[in-house]
Amino acid sequence: MFEHILVALDGSQHDTKTLAGAKELAQLSAGQVHVLHVREGHFIGRAGFVPGEEHDHAVALVDLAVADLGAAGVNATGTVRASLSGLVGRRFSKKQSSARP
Repeated sequence: MFEHILVALDGSQHDTKTLAGAKELAQLSAGQVHVLHVREGHFIGRAGFVPGEEHDHAVALVDLAVADLGAAGVNATGTVRASLSGLVGRRFSKKQSSARP
């Protein structure tokens, strides 16, 4: 049914339900879950990219989700990326489009 399941977490209260849904789908279909968290930020002159959250916080969020999935017997990996606000969806969709056969 679902071989690859992408779960985007933002650190909000909705993460728990999102992760539970992905876990259930993966368990039913023996699919792999990839957890993604994007550290959005802004470009500010000479300062360059200024993220809206600390890298360690973002990594902890993803690591906790991957560990939770793994404890439930789900094969899971995780990634933290940084992107300018407003470009997250466009960058991800372009990358996925180019990866398709």
